[in-house]
Amino acid sequence: MDIDDEENHRQLQLNLQQSSLLKEPFFGKPIPASKLRERIQLLSDTKVDPNYQDVNGFDVEFTYIENQTAQEQFFGDYKTATNIPNKTKNRYSNVLPPENTRVKLKSIPGEEGSDYINANYIKGLISGSDKAYIATQGPLQSTFGDFWRMIWETDAVIIVMLTKEVENGKLKCDRYWPDFDCPMSVYPFKVTLLSQDETSELTTRKFTLEHLDTEEQREVTQFQYTAWPDHGLPVSTTAFLELAHRADTANTTHGPIVVHCSAGIGRSGTFSTVHSIIEKLRLDIQNHEQEPEFNILKTVLYMREMRPGMVQTKEQYMFCYLTLLEECERLFGLKKQIPKEDNNDSNTPNGEKS
Repeated sequence: MDIDDEENHRQLQLNLQQSSLLKEPFFGKPIPASKLRERIQLLSDTKVDPNYQDVNGFDVEFTYIENQTAQEQFFGDYKTATNIPNKTKNRYSNVLPPENTRVKLKSIPGEEGSDYINANYIKGLISGSDKAYIATQGPLQSTFGDFWRMIWETDAVIIVMLTKEVENGKLKCDRYWPDFDCPMSVYPFKVTLLSQDETSELTTRKFTLEHLDTEEQREVTQFQYTAWPDHGLPVSTTAFLELAHRADTANTTHGPIVVHCSAGIGRSGTFSTVHSIIEKLRLDIQNHEQEPEFNILKTVLYMREMRPGMVQTKEQYMFCYLTLLEECERLFGLKKQIPKEDNNDSNTPNGEKS
């Protein structure tokens, strides 16, 4: 970046900081579900700097999120994550689990740091969902045992994997599962691949996880979503919504959904944000007569309280809005009795949009 570009970038950031939209009252207003399309249009049409026509209200909101969470990102409590025995267990040295929400494994006698894994419990938005998700990094070869211990100890039966093993020539996640007829042993567990179903966007694998000491067995389902590029967004919100619904259907024990990408914050945060809002949206529709409403920005802030960096880019943040718009349109198509704020003002079509 040359001197002129640096100056332009600084001026853009200053303009974002000084934008009249960058105020808590604006963000504090929940969005009625039937007005989500209008809010998206407002954010898209809002221009912050005439020299940067592609910078809009989404930039303003995401800048607000970054500003509000910077302190925890850089100065949070990561004391266990930075202990010498645990440093090599982190895929990225700058993506660490805060102490107050980290998943604590059962300690193994004589093994220092054996309770550590780079993972955090993430609360949902509805009552009783204190451990709705576990956001974690893509396992390393050296942490396969920790990963499967976490699955067992937390009674998780669903893994949502939002990365390929290798993207753009870089290793993003080590292969922590076995092939057919070749079980993986990570004492005290044996992992056996039972089935694998592949489509262009989603691979579904079922495993048997067996505790070798007790011979107890559990079935675990992994959904590997392969349509999300390392840099950029999925082409379709429909396929992403289908992933969320399939994970719900398969989660028969209602344990935490273990969700990971590479670092466990960007794509993982996007999934957790969208899924938690959908869960609350459906419950509100079921239990109340008034129209459901939500606040995407505050949900992301809420997620970042538990694992810094959740929803890592403005593009991922926009994708949350667009995916939820499709879900709202689906639900309104099925639930026409839900009142709108102004029935004459709604031009939201029913049906799916890719």
